[in-house]
Amino acid sequence: MPGNPDPANMRGFDITRVLTKVYSDDEITVLIAPDDSNLENLILNIVRSNEGISIRELRRMFAGISSEDRIRRAIIRLIRRNKLYMDSESGALYAIEP
Repeated sequence: MPGNPDPANMRGFDITRVLTKVYSDDEITVLIAPDDSNLENLILNIVRSNEGISIRELRRMFAGISSEDRIRRAIIRLIRRNKLYMDSESGALYAIEP
């Protein structure tokens, strides 16, 4: 696969398919960013389908859609509610509930 992987399609998850599209042409796609609750659900679904995904990969997936701080806060809320587990050695994220 030449070049860098498409950050919106990391590890098989296309985030542009789940967000509301406002405008799209050959050069640009404008999406509505998720609110905090939807961001948590998206992160949880991504982690469930990509066990062992890193926060770095999540940041790449949400580049231009959600800030790093919002992503980090959503992950912390999910960990506190026992929906996610972060491996202390690798930093990989795992879903606790299926």
